[in-house]
Amino acid sequence: ICEAACIPYVGADAYTQAVCNDKFLSKSLCASAGLTTAKGILLTTSDDLRLMETCVYPVVIKPNFQGSSLGIDDQCLAHSFEAAESAIQRIVKHFGWPVLCERFVPGREVSICVMGNHLSKPEMAMLSWSLNNDPSYLDERLFSYSLKYLADVRFSPNFLGEPEGAVKRSCERLFNMLDKVEVLRIDCRLTQNGFVVIELSPDLDLRPDGEVAVVFGQRLGSYRNFLKQLLLNSFKRAGRKAPMHYES
Repeated sequence: ICEAACIPYVGADAYTQAVCNDKFLSKSLCASAGLTTAKGILLTTSDDLRLMETCVYPVVIKPNFQGSSLGIDDQCLAHSFEAAESAIQRIVKHFGWPVLCERFVPGREVSICVMGNHLSKPEMAMLSWSLNNDPSYLDERLFSYSLKYLADVRFSPNFLGEPEGAVKRSCERLFNMLDKVEVLRIDCRLTQNGFVVIELSPDLDLRPDGEVAVVFGQRLGSYRNFLKQLLLNSFKRAGRKAPMHYES
């Protein structure tokens, strides 16, 4: 609607929304950009359960089209075919098909945050969270819905700098493959063999305690400067001049 009315806006366009919110499809995009992804299979009907006979357990069972950890609980980390089948049944009951079955990747959960306007090189910064002062809290766990939003857990950020070398180039390539987005979060697990991408998030929590606000607010000097940069990037991407007071 904004594009049809020639109104600049912050956020992902329809193409980027569709690609990133389809977890299975987004893996293909990541692979094309040179990023390693968690191996997975897409289950579209109950007949596809036979495909799980070759899975290496444990696996993660999740809705293919949901975000914000909707549908993800501790039982979604399945250590057997029976446990995986039970998790699939629960997810299908609430969200329907398709369902993604993905190999669980132990390791530090890291968000690579990217911000830009597609007219110059994007900025990048990495962040992980300590839960109850434990940076390894999520290494063998899922970042479930209840853990994010319902549990009595204290979160504190760990700033990890920028990705380096091939990973940085691949993240930049991925960002530029998307048609329109100002901020992108690439959720990964950091293993002994490097980064493994879990999913992409193009529409992010922009509150002061959200990942991108925390990491770029720290880099740009304040939360206000972060919001200002988002608006400037949006104007530039739309080919429009920003109001003069935004530049000062």
